[in-house]
Amino acid sequence: MAELRRIAHEFEEHDVFNAREWDTWRTCLINSLTELWLLRAIIAALSEQSYDNRPILFREYECDLDCCIEGLGNFAEIYNAGRESLPSWSAIDLTALRSSIQAQVPAAVDEQIADARAKTLQAMGEWKAACDLRQPYALARIERLRSIRKPSEVPG
Repeated sequence: MAELRRIAHEFEEHDVFNAREWDTWRTCLINSLTELWLLRAIIAALSEQSYDNRPILFREYECDLDCCIEGLGNFAEIYNAGRESLPSWSAIDLTALRSSIQAQVPAAVDEQIADARAKTLQAMGEWKAACDLRQPYALARIERLRSIRKPSEVPG
């Protein structure tokens, strides 16, 4: 939030528009909102699958999560309303972003369950079994990171 205030102030007061900073901020907003929406969806899925739809978060944490999601959603709406005032602007498609998350939920839930099982195995001293449970998820995460890297960023 402080970063947004700073770059907005530079633009409003000094007519300095740094497209790279705005793009970085926009990307950070999208990533943060996506992560929190995904977390909310994972929690709902786990609640449904394993806890008869009972809440699995303490109420205060659920409220904190909801407040963070609401705040980021408000930032996105404010950003989207700025098309007239920013020289280099591209809308954040919140509907598409939200719908893209649903496809990620089953794998993310599976990973959370595997991680909980792995932690239990570790507590029992079964380090190899815990590592074996986590390995496919770690490899998939590494592969996703590789696929989003630009060719110029890959070390030669």
